[in-house]
Parts: sequence; C-alpha cells; structure tokens
Amino acid sequence: MNIKFLFVLIMSVILSGCSTEDNETSTSQNPDPVNNNPTVITAASLVIENTGANGITVSFSVSEEGSGSGITEVGVVWSSNPNPTINDNKVSYSSAGSYRSQLAFLNDDTTYYMRSYGTNSGGTIYGTESSISTLPTSQALVYDGDITLTSQQEVIDFGYQNYSKVTGTLAIWGYNYIDSLTPLQTILRVNKLDISGCLGLENLNGLEHLHTIDGSLTIFANEGLLNFNGLNSLTEIGDELDIHNNAHLISISNLLSLTNIPGNLKVVNNDQLPNLQGLQQIDSVGGVVKVSLNDDLTDISAIAGIQFIGSTFDITGNQSLINIQGFNQLSSIGLDIQIVNNSSLTQINGFNAVTAGIREIEIRGNVSMESLNGFAGLVSVEDKLIIRDNISLTSINAFGNLASLDDYLGISNNTELSTISGFNALEVIDADIYFAYNNQIIDLNAFSSLRDIGDLSIVGNQLLVDFCALTPLIANNGVHYFYVVEGNGYNPTKQDILNGDCSL
Repeated sequence: MNIKFLFVLIMSVILSGCSTEDNETSTSQNPDPVNNNPTVITAASLVIENTGANGITVSFSVSEEGSGSGITEVGVVWSSNPNPTINDNKVSYSSAGSYRSQLAFLNDDTTYYMRSYGTNSGGTIYGTESSISTLPTSQALVYDGDITLTSQQEVIDFGYQNYSKVTGTLAIWGYNYIDSLTPLQTILRVNKLDISGCLGLENLNGLEHLHTIDGSLTIFANEGLLNFNGLNSLTEIGDELDIHNNAHLISISNLLSLTNIPGNLKVVNNDQLPNLQGLQQIDSVGGVVKVSLNDDLTDISAIAGIQFIGSTFDITGNQSLINIQGFNQLSSIGLDIQIVNNSSLTQINGFNAVTAGIREIEIRGNVSMESLNGFAGLVSVEDKLIIRDNISLTSINAFGNLASLDDYLGISNNTELSTISGFNALEVIDADIYFAYNNQIIDLNAFSSLRDIGDLSIVGNQLLVDFCALTPLIANNGVHYFYVVEGNGYNPTKQDILNGDCSL
C-alpha cells in the first residue's frame, strides 16, 4: 500500500533594501489517508546577516510536525544564477532546526541567489528565492587591530563576519578547544597569524583563500595537528615562519607556494615530522634557518634549494636524520653553520657554492657520522671552525680551498678519525689550532701549507707519529705563541722538527 508523504514549506524572505513580511507560518495539506497525520514543514524567514566581498552569512529555521515521512535534509542552496537547487552550492544539515550558515568561496561584486530547502523521501521543496550582491574588493570588510579567538564559538562568530583582512594579529589560541577553522574561509590577508595550543585541530582547512601574511606565521603546540591542509594559497610571509612543538604533525607539504621568508625559518620539536616537503620552493631566508629536535625527521633535502641565509644555519638534535647532502645552491650564509648532535647522521656532503662570509662552522656530536665532504668553494672563515665529538668519523675530505681562518681551528675527540685530505690550501690562522684526541690519525699531511698561526696545541692523538708536514710552518717561525705537543704517539719539539726529527 502506497503512503503519501507531504511537504509544506512556507517562507518569508528578508533582503537588504527589500520589504517582506516576517511572520512564521505553517501549512498542512489533506490528511494522510493511512495515518491521518501528515508531516508539516514550517520555515521561518531566511535572514541575511552579513555580506562581505567573498562571503555571505544567513540564518534560517525549519521545523516539522506530524508522523508522516520526516525530513532527511535541510539547508541553503545558492548560485550566481536564479533558482538554485541542491545540485548547485549548498550548506546542509541532517534534521530540522535553526541554523546559521556561511556561504563562502564567493566572487566579489557578484549577485548571488539563494533559498532554503527541505528534503524527505518524497523529494525536495524550495523556499522563496532571495538575492544579494557581494561587495567589490575595494569595499571588502577589514578588521582593524588584533583579535584573539580562544574557543570554537569565537572562531564561528568572528568568521561569520566575512572579513577579508585583519590589520593586526589574528591569534587562534585553543585554550577552550578549537577543532575547525572553516569559518575563517573568507580571510585573504592578515598582518600576523598565530595558531597555538589547539588540541583538537587536525588541519588548517578554512584558510584556503589566505594568500598574504605581512608579518610572521607561528604554528605552535597544536597537539592534534596532522598537516597544513588549507594553506595551499599562501604565497607571501613578511617575517618569520615558526613551526614549533606540534607533536603529531606529519606533513607541511601545503606550503609549496612560498618562495621567500624574510625572517627566520624554524622547524623545531615536531616529533613525528618525517621530512620538509613543502619548503622546496624557498630560495632565500633573511634570518636563521633552524631545524632541530624533530625526532622522526630523516630527510631535509626539500630545503636544499635555498640560495641565501641571512644568519645561522642550525641543524641540531634531529635523532633520525641520516644524511645532509646537496645545498650546492647555497652561496651566502650571514653567520654560522651548526650541525650538532644528530645521532643517526652518517655523512655530510655539499655546501660547495659557499665561498666566504661565514663566521663560524661547528660540526659536533654527530656520533654516527663517518665522513665529512664538501665545502669545496670555501676560501675563508671569519671566526671558528670546530669539528669535534664525532666518534665514528673516519675521514675529512672537505675544505680543500680554505686558505684563511681568522680565529680558531679545533679538530678534537673524533676517536676514529684516520684520514684528513682537506685543508691543503690553509695558510693562515690568525689565532689557534687545537688538534686533540683523534686517536687513529697518523700524520698531519693535510696541513702542509700552513705558514702562520697563533697557538699550536696537538694533544692526545695516540697514533700520531708524523709531524713533518709542519716543517715549513716551524721554519717560518710561524707559531707566534704557545707550542704544546704532548700525549701523542710522538711528541717532537720545534727544534726536533727543524733538525729533521719530525717523525718516528
């Protein structure tokens, strides 16, 4: 036996600049012949709350009475053409009720048509059509100043204002639980963006239209954040990019549109991040590049295309990082290179385009590193070069064109180091050499070009018995201050070397 399921949908519509009745009505048709109690759908007026350049906020309510076929879906449909249907754009809900909805991803200065609807097993009934035009870009809504959102409701309330720009800092701090940024989908530009402490946030969907951050982007301590989905359109950051302490972050690949970071680039303490894919288009960083304490990070090759770093390049404490290769487009580093305490790192090979300007290089505590190669173009270091505590390092085949070092060369506590074939162009060290506790080294032939230094300390190298490569240095009276040679396999004095007793 067939059962008739009846729809009744009566709507009043309010439009900006239009006058309509605003009463709430309900209508029923002839009684259902089976249960004599048909479903009656009641709809209040659709209200347009706010209109921006690329978003419209509306509210509406739908109710039902009767025991016939119940509502399965209600919502709002919209299109730039009249008479939109559920085959066009829509926001939908699964049951009758009162709703506030944002129609987003709209074009500016465009007229949109919208109407509410209700669906049950008998089909879909639409309410009266409304229309309104989005604002032109020149009149887009701007929030002037800083705004801090600390709950999901605050995100919704702010987002539904349909701002296109925030002139201050947009801070999203999830102290009261935030799990979605979808209401922010009309925002195109902010001064600064800080997303911190959002435990329930898994992605950044809702920021799809954000293309410019005039200052810094900080993404900090978002415990549940998995990826950067939603940031695909971000093309410009005016200052720092700081990705910090996001314990479950596994991908930053949606940053592919970024090419330049004027401030610092920091990727720090993201325990499950495996690589830096997403940063491969970046060619310059104005400040520090700091990649540290990312426990699962195995690969940093995505940033090997960087050509300029204004300050320090710091790769520290990434326990799973296996190798550092490439970086042969990097021609300028403003301060230091620090490659420190990466316990799984087995080799360094690259950095051949850097010629000068580096203040300090420190390669320390990489306990699995077996070989150090590269730096073939480097001719001077302004301060220190330190290679120490790399207990598996067996060979140094780097720094082949380094001619001068202004302060200090320290090669120490590399207990397996047996071969040094670099440094054969090094002539002048304005201060000190400290060569100590490299237990497998036999000779100093790599330093045969040395002619002028400050202090010379060669200590505790158990198998070192050949000092003949230092004869030109000693003959030139090139050690200006302390000469300390002790605890080695052989410990000649300066006079011994001059006398030809430079080896056993």
